[in-house]
Order: sequence, then C-alpha cells, then structure tokens
Amino acid sequence: MEENINQIKYKYNPVHRNNTTGKTQWSSSVSIKKEEELFRFGYRKNWRSSGNVFSIWIINGNVLFLDNKNKLRFARFTGLNEWHGWPADGKRSPKDIPSYEILRQWVDAKYTSRAKILKLRGRKICSI
Repeated sequence: MEENINQIKYKYNPVHRNNTTGKTQWSSSVSIKKEEELFRFGYRKNWRSSGNVFSIWIINGNVLFLDNKNKLRFARFTGLNEWHGWPADGKRSPKDIPSYEILRQWVDAKYTSRAKILKLRGRKICSI
C-alpha cells in the first residue's frame, strides 16, 4: 500500500543553505517551501531509486537550475522517517546520479537529451 505523500515528513538541512564547505547549496530562488515541493513532486512522479527521490524544477517545459552556481538542474532527496535533499552533483558523487530508468523518463518527457544523460552517466560535467 502506497503511503500518503502528505504524511511523509520533510525537513530542510541548513548545511545546504549556509555555505558549508563541501556541500552543494540551494539557489536563493529555491525557497525552503519550494525545496519541499520539489521533493513531493519527485515522489509523486515515482522518481525513486535505491532509497532516494530525485526531482527537477520545471517551468513552461524548461528545467531550471537549483544550485547557487547555476550548474545543477536536479536534486536528490534521502531519508527514512524524515527526508531532506540538496542540488545533486553527479561529478562529486555517483550516488547523486539518478537511475537509468529515471533518466530515461526525463529524456522521454523531453526535459533533457540522450547525449546529456550519457555525459552525466560518464560523470562528465553536464547540467542535464
């Protein structure tokens, strides 16, 4: 039985908003409320893999940057009883790369291209 998305707890992690060294930082355009909305959007879309949820911010068919350096366009969320997330950087950590199935859905929906996905899976610089 699928759990009710509204009953899942989400709490932002301040290390992704306070310039902590070694941690990706949310863009100032991504409010804490928007961060939680991104998590719930990815969860509802079933962009889940290996205990993580991945998500993207789409406006008018465009995938927006999520980080403060305008390089990262998707987020990874992790948790069990309480979830949190960050702008995912596949170059920094292979765990930040969504599964092939999720990436394929993004290509099929025209959120990104197959060429960009191949770069990302090869851990090359790519912002989907």
